[in-house]
This record gives sequence, C-alpha cells and structure tokens, in this order.
Amino acid sequence: MQCASTWPVLLLALMAAGCGSEKQPEVPLGAKVNGASITLEQIDGAAELSGAGEGAARKEISKKALEQVINQQLLVQQAEENKMASDPKIARAIDYARRQVLAKAWLDKLFAGLPKPDDTQIGKFYDDNPALFANRRVYRVLQLAIPGDASLQARLEQQMKAIDANPDKALHMQRLAGWLQSQGIAFRPQTATQGAEQLPTELVTKFAQMKPGDWMLISGKGGHQVAQVAAAQDQPLTRDKARPLIENYLVARARMEASQNELKRLRTAARIEYFGEYLAEGKPGDAGAHAGLPETGAESSKPVPVPGSPQNPAPESGGSAKP
Repeated sequence: MQCASTWPVLLLALMAAGCGSEKQPEVPLGAKVNGASITLEQIDGAAELSGAGEGAARKEISKKALEQVINQQLLVQQAEENKMASDPKIARAIDYARRQVLAKAWLDKLFAGLPKPDDTQIGKFYDDNPALFANRRVYRVLQLAIPGDASLQARLEQQMKAIDANPDKALHMQRLAGWLQSQGIAFRPQTATQGAEQLPTELVTKFAQMKPGDWMLISGKGGHQVAQVAAAQDQPLTRDKARPLIENYLVARARMEASQNELKRLRTAARIEYFGEYLAEGKPGDAGAHAGLPETGAESSKPVPVPGSPQNPAPESGGSAKP
C-alpha cells in the first residue's frame, strides 16, 4: 500500500468536493460525478503531475487525467459517506499532507530565484571528479556484510592483515569467510556490479586506486563490510555526455543548501519551545535544519547518476574505511 502518496491526492479531492457544494462562479467543467463538479483546472493539475505533452500527446494525457480525477472523486465520495474524515488518524494525515503542500510551495518559490549552473561551474565539477567522469570505472565487487559493533573491527583488521600475507588474492574472501564461520560470526556474502557514481562519496577515490584483488574494510554504525574488487572496466564519460547530469546534480545540491539555509534563518528568528519528553533535548541547533524537508528534488547530495549503469546498491558506509 502506498498510503503516503495517496493522502495528498485524497486531500485535494476532498477540498474539491467541499467546494462543489457551495455556490461558485461558473467555471469550465470536464465532468460531473454524482453531481460533484470536476473542473478543467483540476484536470490540468492532474495532467501536469503526469507530465504534460504537446498536441495529440497532451490531449491523450488530459483524457487519462480526467478519468483519474473521476476515480479519485468516486473514492472520496465513498470516504465521505462513511465519515472517514472524522477519523483522528485520517484527519492527521490530511493535515500533514496540507502542511507538506504548503512547505513545498514555499521552497519552490525560493528555488525559482536560484541561478542555473554556468559553464565554468559544470566544467570545474567535471575536472575535479575524474573518477566519476574522465577516468570512470565500473566495478564488480565481492562483499561480506558482517553485523557487529566497533569491538569487532580490530579483529577483522588483524585477520585481513594475516590473510594478506598470502599472495593469492583470489582466495582472500574465501579464507576470511572460513575464519568468520570458525569464530561463529554471522555474515552475508553478496556480489554487486556498480559504476563509480554508485559508490558512497567517500569511497570513490579509494576504489579508483584499487586493482582487481585489492580489498578494504568498511566499518560504520550498521556493522562492517569487506569489499574486494573482483574486476574493473574503464567506462569514461565525455564532457558533453556528463554535462546534463552534472547540471542536474548541481541544481539539486544548490536547492538542498538553499533549503537548509532558509530553515536555519527561520529557526533563528522563530521562538521554538520544547515540552514534555522533548524538553530535556533542548535546541538541536543546525541539526534541526536538516529534518523534515518536503520532497522537492533537493534531497540528492550523491555523485551524479549515469543512465544505463547497473542498479545494484552500493555498500553503505558510515565510519572508517581501511584499505
């Protein structure tokens, strides 16, 4: 079930249904559902969410949008007949959706004034990140995911150092897995094929320096991960092909920075009081400016995605990385 994405739609439909019961100036209609009006404005709004086209394509999208709004209206009418809007859980969801819409609207207005990245910025990003573009590689990585706290890290490092004494790197992971089994330490083997841009940001340069057979230990709050490069293939990305990807990334990064700066400004100017169990926590400072951002396209701060690259998830890391 995708309830989170449904509530904003139902909210808009509920608002439309409520307005339909009052006397309003005549507006162009696309349909009526059990007497409730569906305006052309509603249809256009739904069409925009689907991606408005041109000419015949736009007309087809509008037809589908009308049927979508009709379906929404039918569902809303059933919800109203069953007085579901008075359910506290649903009322909270409607209020949350309203807040998200308004918060996003303010950020969208803020983003409208941001300048687009220029040629100099795009070129500098390309030159500053050769591992993502000019020297980009696609890796086949063998991984051992190992749950455990920080106390296990030293034991893993010691065992990997002992295994390194054997020159046959092809057997390193097998030997480490055997040791883990002998110690009763749980682990999960997996294989991933991923481009440099799919690696955690802090590991891109490290992987660029690794040769097939090299391995590293990645330790973080979620446990440990041993990653070995089984193979690496050069797949550079030209400046022209990288340009739209870099531009999108820089726009997303600028939006993230702008939204965080705006929240810092607002939190500084606002009078924020904490109560009950939250009183002891006090003011979170700048950390609070990173929480609760509505989805605006400003969430991405990862390396630029490359179309057509494998979609296997990269190993997550949060602590130290030891080659």
